Amino acid sequence: MQYYSSAVCVLILLITTFTDVSESAVSTVKVKLNETATLPCSERCSGSARWTVFSKRSDTLAECDQTSCRSVKEGYQMIRDQYLKGDLSLIITDADSTKRGWYTSDCDGKDLCDVHLHVKVSESAVSTVKVKLNETATLPCSKRCSGVVRWKRSDKPTDVKDSSARAKRDASKTRVVRSTESRKSTDVLAECNQTECRSVKKGCQMNRDQYLKGDLSLTITDADLSKSGVYTCECGDSEICDVELQVEGTPEPEKRTDKKGDNEGPSSGKICSVQKLSLTGPLLDFRGLK
Repeated sequence: MQYYSSAVCVLILLITTFTDVSESAVSTVKVKLNETATLPCSERCSGSARWTVFSKRSDTLAECDQTSCRSVKEGYQMIRDQYLKGDLSLIITDADSTKRGWYTSDCDGKDLCDVHLHVKVSESAVSTVKVKLNETATLPCSKRCSGVVRWKRSDKPTDVKDSSARAKRDASKTRVVRSTESRKSTDVLAECNQTECRSVKKGCQMNRDQYLKGDLSLTITDADLSKSGVYTCECGDSEICDVELQVEGTPEPEKRTDKKGDNEGPSSGKICSVQKLSLTGPLLDFRGLK
């Protein structure tokens, strides 16, 4: 009994210390204007599989079942032979700027894959900026723009909160509602015009003096791992620069502290705690176990 209880406590300690949050597949597909895009999703589905735009979940683009596949919207298709093999990819022909955005696949209502389609309208090259964890990053863009310049996040940021939300969604079998507004106005990080510059998101800023000289760079302070991704600079409605930010480093693990005075009796639900690290003395103190 004592050996079993010790194993339980060690398992609880390990689970508490090392926690991996699983999430459904998330990817970004980049294509040039008018090219064919394939949104990947490798999942088995014995029922009805379909693709939708995230902001319009009621509008099916294409769907498949054991019998056949059909294109509901022109320009979107799935292939039945691939579906039967567990490849639920969506093919988008003649991708233009109106097809940019988030797409979701589901199997009988259960979400499987989220894919972001980025259609590269401009011919500007994608540059890469690498910084160490918590350093300041400058995303370059040298273009003249007499109108409003905006920086946006082109792909989906994935951080601990987002992953936790996915885990809760999967556990309760309900979809976490991500506001479509966040894909519009709140997607702007910083912007400039002839009069002023303003930071829309904390830690993201542009400089008006530089803007007037044709330097539209975006500065990101205290870059953490969630800031890694692709950013786009727009002049009016035109995309003029794409920059990929890579944040390198390993975050320090969170320190777990126990508050003094907590109820440590059987009613608190605590069954064990680490007293000290010793090869001769007791390692674990059990409470509430009979």
